Amino acid sequence: MDSVETTDTTVTGASKSTKGGVVAWTNSMSTMHLGFLANLVARGARTSSGFKTCHYNQCAKFLNDHFKLSLTGEQCSNHLKKWRKIWGRFVQLKNLSGALWDEDTSTIRLSDEHYAGHCANNKSDIPFLNNPIEHYRAMETIFGSTTASGKYAKSGNDPFSIDVEDESEMQTSPNVGESSAKAPPKKKAKLVHIEDDPLVTTLKDGFKMMADAIAKSGVDDDALPDNLWDALAALKGFDEDHVAHYYAHLVDNPKTAKAFMTLKLESKLVWLGSLLDMAGPRWKKGEDGKDFSALAAASPMSSIVAELQSSLKCSALLATLSSQGGDAVLGVNPQQATLLNRAAFGRSLENAGAEEHWFQLGAEEVFYLYHALKCISVCKSEGETRVSEGELWDHLCSASESFPEMYKAYAHLRSKNWVVRSGLQYGTDFVAYRHHPALVHSEFAVVVVPEGAEFGGRCGRLKVWSDLLCALRASGSVAKTLLVLTVSSSTCELRSPDCLELLVVHERTITRWIAQQCREQRCKPSREKANKEDQGHTRETVVLNYWGVILGFTVLSSLLVYKLRF
Repeated sequence: MDSVETTDTTVTGASKSTKGGVVAWTNSMSTMHLGFLANLVARGARTSSGFKTCHYNQCAKFLNDHFKLSLTGEQCSNHLKKWRKIWGRFVQLKNLSGALWDEDTSTIRLSDEHYAGHCANNKSDIPFLNNPIEHYRAMETIFGSTTASGKYAKSGNDPFSIDVEDESEMQTSPNVGESSAKAPPKKKAKLVHIEDDPLVTTLKDGFKMMADAIAKSGVDDDALPDNLWDALAALKGFDEDHVAHYYAHLVDNPKTAKAFMTLKLESKLVWLGSLLDMAGPRWKKGEDGKDFSALAAASPMSSIVAELQSSLKCSALLATLSSQGGDAVLGVNPQQATLLNRAAFGRSLENAGAEEHWFQLGAEEVFYLYHALKCISVCKSEGETRVSEGELWDHLCSASESFPEMYKAYAHLRSKNWVVRSGLQYGTDFVAYRHHPALVHSEFAVVVVPEGAEFGGRCGRLKVWSDLLCALRASGSVAKTLLVLTVSSSTCELRSPDCLELLVVHERTITRWIAQQCREQRCKPSREKANKEDQGHTRETVVLNYWGVILGFTVLSSLLVYKLRF
């Protein structure tokens, strides 16, 4: 909405809505008023003495036709006087010491300190400083050549000049004390170039060196290199999750990021692979940018499983085995469904009702809840009697020959409070999470290797070098450590659950040994020591640059004082 301003006039004419000599000028009216008069100046219609009465009458008619008013030419003339005063004040402010002029935005700019000090004593100047000047172009056209603006100060790069008058061209009257009727034409000022003083040249060079030293000493060592993410995304064979993880690592270590950008493609792959081999959880982050490590610490997996075990025992639930395979379906109430989800057991079915939720449990999960936690019972089909532990073992072993070693590995990890899920999509048996999969990425890709005559032909896993290499490269490409669980026994039979007590699990993590990495990269303590030495060297360099600037300034000041004195 346009702002409204009032202008007192000396005539009785008034606008359509206002009488008694006062006109309510809106911003739109002022814009068209100044624009009309500026067009007259541009066409050369204005005389050297200013606008004529006919010009103001034309402007009034133009405004009346557009805004349906009844303005007079004298009211337009009085309103122009107001803008002439504003232009005069603007010219004075433009010539303030330390003021900068922004031609693109038509703004007089002052530093914050200068602006605060000036406006404290000149509050009426606030609209003209650090704000675009309203109607500047139109005022410049109208008043620019008629208002005194003072002489422009010369900058330090302008050549020195003096006005030289040619006495031979001056004409005088034959009568002493009288001048001719026609004054001689003035000659343009001649530029007399003065050679730079050697001291001035020395000072210029010295101050330039000082400015360069200050700029160099103030360079931010923590600035990240350009196109860092593009360089990481261009590396083939890695998914987006672990590329984002390595990018976060480089953001936290800018010096490492700069060194990374100087490497060849092969060396970048080595660096990325070495980081992915580092142990440690990769926590997911929430909308606030913080990871879920604190949330996981507040709710340990062991307490969640214990709460689930207690709830299922009290309900005496019955799981139904599927007709094919070792899966089972379990119906629970909403509270128990929440606990199953938090403990990462099974998969919730989409056709679950509001009062009763159904979960599909894998073979290892069914037997773990039945045998280890002893919190559910199992039947082969709905309406039948419960099966015994031996019958359930036989059923699951008949569905999968490798069930004994798979369950032993699953129970081994679950007993240590790892969340174990299927690793089929990664080409492994299981994947192990430190906590719920919604909070953290999986750390281990698990391969179960049985050893012993009881396991028959299943003992040949990972004995061929190509199989081990494929598993190792596949797990590394998805930012996981290959964990091999060897399940061995030489005496027990696998026909009953009693064999679980005699099976022994050996844990082995396998990582790639990279000769180039071990040869060129130092151990972590050595790198930390080197980083501290680099930081100390950087601080010493900054201090030396600082004292160099002070010394240079002192020498130059002494030379200047000496020159001025002698």
